[in-house]
Amino acid sequence: MATTWRVTADTPDQYDFDSGGSPVLGHRVAFITGAGNRGSVFVPNDHYNPGAVKTLVHGQAVMADGVASLTSES
Repeated sequence: MATTWRVTADTPDQYDFDSGGSPVLGHRVAFITGAGNRGSVFVPNDHYNPGAVKTLVHGQAVMADGVASLTSES
């Protein structure tokens, strides 16, 4: 089954850190999947556009649904 999702919040003026430890200004974008799993992604301001956000959210949503469906038999 394909993962579906929708954005539930977009919070600007958030900080995260790059690989060198420098602060990066961006957005925290929250989502919920069709299976009811929630998550969020950080999107730096210089990558903040619909296509980039969609790619990041989709990847994290697939992972959230995959993790939520794990069992001792899987």
